[in-house]
Amino acid sequence: MQEANNAAQTSGALKADTTSQASAPVQTPSAPASTNDSVTKKAQPNTQAKLGKKRISKATQRKARLFRHRALRYAVQALFFVLAPGLFSAAFSGVKYIAGQIGALSPVELTSFVLLLIVVVGATVIMGRFFCGYACAFGFLGDLVYDATAALRHKIGIPDLTFPEPLVKVLQLLKFVVLAGICALCFLASYSEVSSYSPWTAFAGIVAGSTEGIRTGAFALLAAIVALMALRKRAFCQFLCPMGAIFSLLPMLPFAIRDRNEARCPKSCGQCRKNCPVDIWPDKGSLQSGECIACGDCAVNCPLGNISVLRLGVDTKTLKPKFQISGSFWASILVKAALLLIGCWLVGALRFVPSPQDVLPFALPWMLN
Repeated sequence: MQEANNAAQTSGALKADTTSQASAPVQTPSAPASTNDSVTKKAQPNTQAKLGKKRISKATQRKARLFRHRALRYAVQALFFVLAPGLFSAAFSGVKYIAGQIGALSPVELTSFVLLLIVVVGATVIMGRFFCGYACAFGFLGDLVYDATAALRHKIGIPDLTFPEPLVKVLQLLKFVVLAGICALCFLASYSEVSSYSPWTAFAGIVAGSTEGIRTGAFALLAAIVALMALRKRAFCQFLCPMGAIFSLLPMLPFAIRDRNEARCPKSCGQCRKNCPVDIWPDKGSLQSGECIACGDCAVNCPLGNISVLRLGVDTKTLKPKFQISGSFWASILVKAALLLIGCWLVGALRFVPSPQDVLPFALPWMLN
């Protein structure tokens, strides 16, 4: 009897266990899903970190590129300022001399001023307005003044002097008025009466260390121009420079002009014009292309590298050229600087270096007189 009871209890317990197991919810394996979630969560920060590094890297590279370009340009400008600070004044003296000789109905002789004018004009035709961007002492002064005062002006809330694009185009014509007025005075043999009031005469006197005979008004005009330079990049070059007026009218070889690959330019970009010191688009076919001072700021600030002086072939898918020389290529800048220095040396316009007569085994034609 007892055995029968034990058997019944055992059978009941087995049924209860079976029932509880059957009623318990079946758990599906969720480990793989949780593993995938954790991997995804870990992958997202890693991917974001990599993208962040790429962005930082591009920004850093761009800043480094800007710094290198600015440093190279300052170095070349400083070299020309040391060796030939009077290039601008001497070349423009050639223009004034020619106008005076024409007014006097006298022959134009090959003076040192005329020789230097020929070198500068020839260099502009071949290399663009490299003289303006890298060799002119007045342009160098403008860059120094603007860069030196930029941080202070922004700190005290003095903005850059800006004008609407149509007004800029009108103001750029002022330099032709200045050129025509000076040439007219020289033609009429009257320039000597006002030359002592010229800001260029004051600047040349300061550089030469001799200000004797220069009127106070000349220094006042120079101070006003320097103040304008502090408020706007290359304001003098853009609006008032008579040599700039001459250069802007010269024909230039195709590879001397910077040109943008407009087909690849985003419509909302415009970094080239925003960073251009003379407010122009770098378009070779534009009527304003003669205003370009060949500084290369448009090319170095272009995020897509679309500004060049030479492009060969085009990839039909990406519209990128198969070969191009950037408008800010350092080697081309150095080559142009060397060529202009050689030209100036040949006409005896450099300081602190042996003259051609002392170096060359023969006399150059213009040295025979």
